[in-house]
Amino acid sequence: MSCDTRCIRHLDTSSHQRMNIHFSLNTAGFPVHLLPTVVSAPSVAGWLTGQWYGVSAGVPVSVAMGDLQCSVCAVQPNIGDAVFNIGSASQLSVMKSTNNQFDIKTHSSLMEVPYINHTTLIVAASLTG
Repeated sequence: MSCDTRCIRHLDTSSHQRMNIHFSLNTAGFPVHLLPTVVSAPSVAGWLTGQWYGVSAGVPVSVAMGDLQCSVCAVQPNIGDAVFNIGSASQLSVMKSTNNQFDIKTHSSLMEVPYINHTTLIVAASLTG
């Protein structure tokens, strides 16, 4: 597969923090020009360059998402809908639009993770597994 992108879910959604990480790596002498471009899901990361186990060359390969984001995506929620994911761990997630001003910093038991189409998920996770 030809691919030079990584899903934004692997980085904090704050572009300021991404710039700080980039600056820190650069300051430490890391060759940051080797890092891939970060894109949001769903985006095409590349195309299959050759036939692979019966899959034809040229098939688009989408950016990967985490298991939580995939389980929420399967439900196809609307903004504000809650999704309860039960597996080896459990999470209660609510999809948030980018213009929602909910501040998770005042709630230590919540986290915000990137989701598709420039939205995020507010997540309350259990400590099971």
